Amino acid sequence: MYKLADTTYHLAMHVGEVDAGDSSGHSKDGLVTEVTAIRSDEQSAPVVGASNRENAFGWMDCLCVAIPICIGIVLWKKMDELIREMRNQIKIIDEAVQLIAQVESKTDSLSYLVKCMLSQVSLERENISKVEQVTATESQAVHPVPSNNATRAPEPIVQLRYATLQAPDGNGVLRFAERSMTETPSSEKMFKLELNMETGKGTYRINTDAMSMILGDLQLFQSFVKPFSFKGSLSSVTIRDKKPGIISKSGNFWLVDERLEIEL
Repeated sequence: MYKLADTTYHLAMHVGEVDAGDSSGHSKDGLVTEVTAIRSDEQSAPVVGASNRENAFGWMDCLCVAIPICIGIVLWKKMDELIREMRNQIKIIDEAVQLIAQVESKTDSLSYLVKCMLSQVSLERENISKVEQVTATESQAVHPVPSNNATRAPEPIVQLRYATLQAPDGNGVLRFAERSMTETPSSEKMFKLELNMETGKGTYRINTDAMSMILGDLQLFQSFVKPFSFKGSLSSVTIRDKKPGIISKSGNFWLVDERLEIEL
């Protein structure tokens, strides 16, 4: 608006000069040239301002696009580093799980091996105990002394044991188990055994120390001897051997070949 007022003012002044020039002898061409120059300056000024504004807005647009791109690149790098770190952690966890599984497997194998070794040690101890018993018995056995005139045949070594028969197996066979035998008399063993370790033969009789046990379970005792009948009171009964039972060795057992015969 100020420029328009100035232009109007200058125009009026030039018009006045033209009027005066007519009287002083100046031409009208000077007025036209000056007015044209003024208008040209007025028209070029807005164009330069608009161009500057367009340049400023162009830089702003570039910044608005570039800043998010830079931020996105930085975030992408951070996310990539975080993902790689998470993958490394997952890999470490997987390796730890595999190591734990291997340790558990080795632990189970060692546990099984220890059990097997303990079982073997137990069997060896039983074998050693049996060998020691046999050795002790043989060392305590009395050997016959030969006479000066003639040498007699050695008498068989007989060992005394106390045991109770096991119930008949599926084939009806009765047997004594060596592991249940004792060398000392016992009131809890029904029978007294005489065993010949060299021939593998032996006999069994009533253990008089176990008479109370026999009379208390006469039905069980009856399954271990030849059949017999009894009538009367048990308080006055007396049980005696009539014919020893015959037994023979088979592995760790002594089988009954002929049952004991008793009389009441």
